[in-house]
Amino acid sequence: MSTTHALGRATLNRVTRERYRAHCRPRPRLRVSEWVERYLVWPASTTSQAGPFRLSVAPYLEDVFDAVGDPETERVTFIAPSQSAKTTFEMGVALYFAHQEPAPVLVVQPTLDMAQDFSKGRLTPTIEASPALRALIAPARSRASNNTTLSKQ
Repeated sequence: MSTTHALGRATLNRVTRERYRAHCRPRPRLRVSEWVERYLVWPASTTSQAGPFRLSVAPYLEDVFDAVGDPETERVTFIAPSQSAKTTFEMGVALYFAHQEPAPVLVVQPTLDMAQDFSKGRLTPTIEASPALRALIAPARSRASNNTTLSKQ
């Protein structure tokens, strides 16, 4: 019969408890607007304002972001002119749900080519630039990944 040294067992127990607490601790409940400011990072390849997303750039998005995350809200209609951060809103909401409240999210583009361009040119670089998302969503180049150009898992 093998025995475990008391010091080794104590260390093993301590490390196990620390890892369990770190992995089983619930994420803090954040509003969508808080989440985008904390976790969303824009890559230089997609915008002239690369770096962490700031609502001060588009303050009108705060209420729209939070309406999407409100469980009492059934429908959000966002009518806006061109170049008014609609894609920012769309990506922020989709990535919030991927990170905070995992659920299927469907992002629709008018054509397959536009969907591939959106995925490769905007979505994938944003995931790669955001550390929390990069750790969560496998790179498309990984053989074991279920992540493809048109499906992020």
